Amino acid sequence: MGFKAGMTHIVRDVDKPGSKLHKKEVVEPVTILEAPPMVVVGFVGYVETPRGLRALTSVWAGHLSEECKRRFYKSFHSSKQKAFTKYQKRWSEASKGSETPMAAEVERAKKYCQVIRAICHTQVGKVSIGQKKAHIKEIQVNGGSTEKKVDFAMGLFEQEVKVADIFSQDEMIDIIGATKGHGFEGVVTRWGVTRLARNLVLLEIFSILFGRCWFGGCLLFFWFVCCLVVLWLFVVVCSVVMLHDTLSTCKASHTAGSERLATGNLK
Repeated sequence: MGFKAGMTHIVRDVDKPGSKLHKKEVVEPVTILEAPPMVVVGFVGYVETPRGLRALTSVWAGHLSEECKRRFYKSFHSSKQKAFTKYQKRWSEASKGSETPMAAEVERAKKYCQVIRAICHTQVGKVSIGQKKAHIKEIQVNGGSTEKKVDFAMGLFEQEVKVADIFSQDEMIDIIGATKGHGFEGVVTRWGVTRLARNLVLLEIFSILFGRCWFGGCLLFFWFVCCLVVLWLFVVVCSVVMLHDTLSTCKASHTAGSERLATGNLK
């Protein structure tokens, strides 16, 4: 699992007979990904059923890093941080004896499971993204029998798996990307809905306020409403002026009252 670090461009020679760019140099954009080593911390065994795969059992490693444990909590700082403490105790007690830790679950996976997937987590501490919780994912192990798959996965417990161990240079691979997320957005951002032009928006507002018809009775009604608004403003302004003028002769007490009324703080 990698994280986008940036973009740049390269100049390469095209080797494609029949193309106009054959044996010519082209400039192409490239994306730089930073992929720190991943750590294997367990495996999950699946059983094939008529309804699909079903998880039968899972085995975890004896030690989990703090960044991996943080993924199991919503608020790691305010929690008691007791995740996997009992599991780790069982693992350590079994390691002291002669038997293999979690031997029963391992044998169960070897006997019944058909699909084995390794549980791996990223090391976000090695990437400057300001995050402490590791990303956990399952990676399927292919090739060989189920016993060999389980032994291979357990052999990688608490070990790092680097990109060079999986991919080679100039290999063609498929990449699945996920954005950082942009929160809640409207239909324009999500689906690209065309917005109304500025003039159309104004006409739409006026049509909603004063009706969608601009002739005949609607136009007369519009002018009637405008006259009422102007008359109402004239009456309000006049009443305030008259109130000031009237109360100004009543000395200080009534002047204070009129000022509170003018500012809307009358009690």
